[in-house]
Amino acid sequence: MKKWWLLVISAIIFAAITGCSGGETTKEEKKENKPAASQSSEEKKTFAVNIDATGQLNEYLDTNFSMTTWYPHIKVVEIEENKAVVHIDTNDQEIAKKIAMSIWGWTNAHNNKLKLDVVELLDPEGQTVFIEENPLK
Repeated sequence: MKKWWLLVISAIIFAAITGCSGGETTKEEKKENKPAASQSSEEKKTFAVNIDATGQLNEYLDTNFSMTTWYPHIKVVEIEENKAVVHIDTNDQEIAKKIAMSIWGWTNAHNNKLKLDVVELLDPEGQTVFIEENPLK
């Protein structure tokens, strides 16, 4: 009986140490499954896109807001110098404001080194839906 309990306890400890959840995916795997953004219009732009900051902002939005009603409307997020440009699939001002507020939360956080001056949201035709200067500037 002692050997059986020792075997059970050993199996539980082994499972706890190795994390035996086979169905989980890591953040890296989730990122790899995301479709690449269209580059035809982005290639024509003459400004520099801050790739590191854009990646950090995308990760922040995905991690903190992916379950909200407005998050699926975001198609492309880019940081161009001190401006966030967000392409969305709607003209809804309320959705645009919620997205902008989440970006202000990221840029005005205590540990964020990049402070944005402007957030601009564009509809599918590239027209400005909402633009706002940083409320803390």
